Amino acid sequence: MSNRRIHMFEYQQILHHLKKGCSVRSIMRNHIAGRRKIREVVSIASLNGWLDNNTPLPSIETLSQHFSKRSIKTSPRLEPFREWIEMQVLQGIKASTIHRHLVQHKGFQGAYDGVKRLVCRIKQHHAPLKATMALHFQPGEAAQIDFGKGPVMWDTCSGKEVSTWFFVMTLCWSRHQFAKFVVHQDSESWLQCFHDAFEFFGGVPDKLIIDNPKCGITKAGYYEAEIQRNFSDLAIAYNTLVAPCPPRDPKKKGRVERGVQYIKTSFLPLRTFANIDHANMQLIQWIMEEAGLRNHGSTFEKPLDRFVVEQKKLKPLPNIKPDTGVWLKVSVHNNGHVRHQSCFYSVPYTQCGKFVWLRRLVSVIEIYTSEDNVLLATHPRLFKAGSFATNPAHLGPKAQAFIERTPSWCRLQAQTIGINTLFVVEALLTNPVQDLLRAAQGVIKLSDRYGGQRLVSIAFGKCTRWRSKSAPLFVLNFDHSIFSFNRFYWI
Repeated sequence: MSNRRIHMFEYQQILHHLKKGCSVRSIMRNHIAGRRKIREVVSIASLNGWLDNNTPLPSIETLSQHFSKRSIKTSPRLEPFREWIEMQVLQGIKASTIHRHLVQHKGFQGAYDGVKRLVCRIKQHHAPLKATMALHFQPGEAAQIDFGKGPVMWDTCSGKEVSTWFFVMTLCWSRHQFAKFVVHQDSESWLQCFHDAFEFFGGVPDKLIIDNPKCGITKAGYYEAEIQRNFSDLAIAYNTLVAPCPPRDPKKKGRVERGVQYIKTSFLPLRTFANIDHANMQLIQWIMEEAGLRNHGSTFEKPLDRFVVEQKKLKPLPNIKPDTGVWLKVSVHNNGHVRHQSCFYSVPYTQCGKFVWLRRLVSVIEIYTSEDNVLLATHPRLFKAGSFATNPAHLGPKAQAFIERTPSWCRLQAQTIGINTLFVVEALLTNPVQDLLRAAQGVIKLSDRYGGQRLVSIAFGKCTRWRSKSAPLFVLNFDHSIFSFNRFYWI
């Protein structure tokens, strides 16, 4: 009885019984208050003359001025320092700092826990009142979305047990919901869950109220958030709006928060799942046969009955399912490729060192410029780590020349120049010790500077330092039927 809070109207009842001549013990038997509290009332009432039968009972406002409970309890040791401690707490000083100062400078010998409790009470007493309001929605106006932590399940794709989450979308008016277990909370899983939810409802709400997950929101903000490009494309494709909640304010989407807890407490316990597909099948069955047919605690109606009305207000689905894909901003390496999921895709060499947009579809990878969104490259999607998808047209001039000037190309070019040039090139390419492909390419390249006719007069013999201004001479050392490309002499 001593710890129970006494309301002001109960003080009036105590005074009423006292004015009738009831004893303290008889009033205590009525379970209004304890003996100590009743004697306190007798003392204060006697000082104010409230026990006189000719005096009316005091009002609740008057009683509250005399019996209002002190908001902050203080231990006897801390009572001399209570006002000072309260002033320090209002300035934002921590309890440990206050306790240390009391011990070192004010002779306080009490424990830290007492100071900590007093600081907590002071903070609660001065905390601003947080009043809320009920949010009301029209049919088809909005849906709230959130993730919940699921159990560990067997994943047939990876062939091992994995942690899971479940995606929940709740229609705000009818409280009908869609849920699905997923392995990842990445952008691809996020977008696929929205596709499945819209198909499940057979329509699209006007507004999507979400938290600030990284798979949907790049940068959270109280007034304006930065939406992921892939999620923005999905909203455009389905003709709906994205409404991110302010950071750290889950009450703005309380309907889906309660739906997540409902799945955790009503669906997950006492169930076994063979794998994720089996769990999703059970989850949809539970939504349609149990969750959707319960009398909801807020609407006092069955969600499926209300959904019949709300479905007519949802926006129709597109005739063709949008393939929004996943957008990622990636950098181009010096080798002219971008890396995504441990695979490499080429882009024009002029983009080296720049950032580009990569759009990942089911079977295709598209790459766009970051400034004006111009398509740079299209590749089939690779799945084996370390794979390369290279378009030769994307390589630089030197790289293209290196790839094109193969031994076959050198032989073909030498044949068009002349038999002597072909003989030299063939000797270089068939060297049994050293790879002389670059030397053969160098012989062919001489035609770019001096012309093919000058290479026709190539001679063989011992290497000399003979020079002449009248005619060019290309000398190749000949030794034991093995040609070694020592040096060119030309004028």
